[in-house]
Amino acid sequence: MDLDLSLLGWGHAAGCLGALATGAIVLVGPKGSTRHRLFGRLYLVSMLATNLTALGIYRRGMFYFPHWFAVAALIAITIGFVCVRTRRPQAYWRHVHLTCMVASYYMLIGGGVNEVFLRVGML
Repeated sequence: MDLDLSLLGWGHAAGCLGALATGAIVLVGPKGSTRHRLFGRLYLVSMLATNLTALGIYRRGMFYFPHWFAVAALIAITIGFVCVRTRRPQAYWRHVHLTCMVASYYMLIGGGVNEVFLRVGML
């Protein structure tokens, strides 16, 4: 297993683990509660840290597809957060919020699967 990470890489890994944990709590728990809002905010902060640090990691020395997934995740969590804060679009803000947050969690899981294949030699 290759865990030779820079300081930015370790920060990225910590953000990922935080987002995985808080996102799971948000997904399985009751919606709209104080706990949901608290862990949702923690998920938002963790995802911001994860994706902003991802934009600074250059294994190949260029901007390539994992960076675009980070941009897509940032767009998804931004739209989901704005919808829940403004309650707009009025007719279906909940659907947009749910779709964006689930999509961002899927992207997080996908990035984790990719990292396992990159880091574990026998895979």
